[in-house]
Amino acid sequence: MRERRDALNTYVRELHAVREPLGKSVFQVEGLVAQLSDVPVVPLEVGNIAQLTVDQLEAMRDAVARVSGSADAIASIDENPWRGATIDGQSPETRRVTLLSIASAKDALEKTEQECRALADRLGLDAEGLTPARTQWMIGIARALADGPNFQGGWLVQDRLPELIESERAAAVQHTCALDETATVMQVFREDVLQYDLDGLEARLKNEYRSAFSRLGSAYRQEHRALAALTPSGKKPRFADLERILPVAIRLRSRRDWIAAERERFSGEFGPWYAGYETDWAALEAALAWAGQLSASFGGVAPESFADRVASVLADRDGLRKAAQVTEGGLGIALSAVQLMASWFHPRCADWRETGGLGVHAAV
Repeated sequence: MRERRDALNTYVRELHAVREPLGKSVFQVEGLVAQLSDVPVVPLEVGNIAQLTVDQLEAMRDAVARVSGSADAIASIDENPWRGATIDGQSPETRRVTLLSIASAKDALEKTEQECRALADRLGLDAEGLTPARTQWMIGIARALADGPNFQGGWLVQDRLPELIESERAAAVQHTCALDETATVMQVFREDVLQYDLDGLEARLKNEYRSAFSRLGSAYRQEHRALAALTPSGKKPRFADLERILPVAIRLRSRRDWIAAERERFSGEFGPWYAGYETDWAALEAALAWAGQLSASFGGVAPESFADRVASVLADRDGLRKAAQVTEGGLGIALSAVQLMASWFHPRCADWRETGGLGVHAAV
């Protein structure tokens, strides 16, 4: 009994004896372990545990406490933007240089963001959520405007282009035909022949003056003299010329009336492009087609804010061209900086080129 008592007393003393270098007894340590009974097992190795000091243990506990404050981020590690980062696996010098480059990358991104917003504002486009791909598209729009033909911003509003193209083609036909018919009529008559009673003359040529005998009468001779006064030479026109020219002159008169009635509408639709009979219809059609391609690049109807800026933008093509050049240069520098940061990650990480915005907080 004495031996058993002594063994139990020795066990108790050993259990409560304070041990170095931690300054805790086995009993105290067992109590701490019991408190962690519900904690999941973490495969964490602590080397040379026999030499673990109080300061080292406290440092470990502090580290765990700091990590516990990031529990939400750790729990969603698969979605974490730093998932796959390999920077800690690099040499100290590489890590030092890389971390120093973050500041320059941040500056480059901030400057590029400002340049992109300035260009978007110049074009009347939304600057929010600009990705590298959309910024490149915006630079392309700016260059197209700087190097393309003049056009009316109103052409882009509410998808008016199909209607305008149809209107331009109809107008081109009418004006071109009018010019051709004018040349034909002017071979025999002066401009003022269009004021003559052409419809009545056409009826008389088909009826009263149809036969050669009827053209010997006083009525035809009198009208013939009146027509001679409308020729450049003052000579009487031949009957064959009258038959050939008269239908053309009647069509020309109707065509000119139509053009006169539509002139104000054409001026409103096509602006300075419309110059009446001097209009360059091929150039106007090319400008409308170009505006159509520009509008199609928006994937739909161009925003009214963009259409409203067209006139002011085209008035300063050199400034627009320079802004596009500056933005593209800044974007290249920023993308190089982001590419450096992307190299810190495992290749399986999401491609920042399409999904990452240019916002500094999103990129750095």
